[in-house]
Amino acid sequence: IAVVDFYATWCGPCIAAAPRFAAMAQQYVTSSGPVHVVFCKIDVDRNSDLQAKYEIRAMPTFKILFDGDVEDTITGADLGAVESKLGMLIQYAKSKTQPAPSAASTAA
Repeated sequence: IAVVDFYATWCGPCIAAAPRFAAMAQQYVTSSGPVHVVFCKIDVDRNSDLQAKYEIRAMPTFKILFDGDVEDTITGADLGAVESKLGMLIQYAKSKTQPAPSAASTAA
């Protein structure tokens, strides 16, 4: 899972959201267990190719990727929505990593 913050250095909401985004990164990197979560920030003024590829039209925009695909896009500094979607994806990913029940335990 990757959480990408598309931001601009001149964007007030981006600046305001930065400390909480950093705190979320610290929290999820250490607490997501077997699920690998990566957080990154992309300055749209320095990376116009990625801005175009991911169709970023407002800042901040958060993209949440799962298995390489964009799973969700949150436009604006709504980090509660980012955290909610991330929590759901982590739970889903954890369920995929659980071993399947053995034949002996399902027959009992």
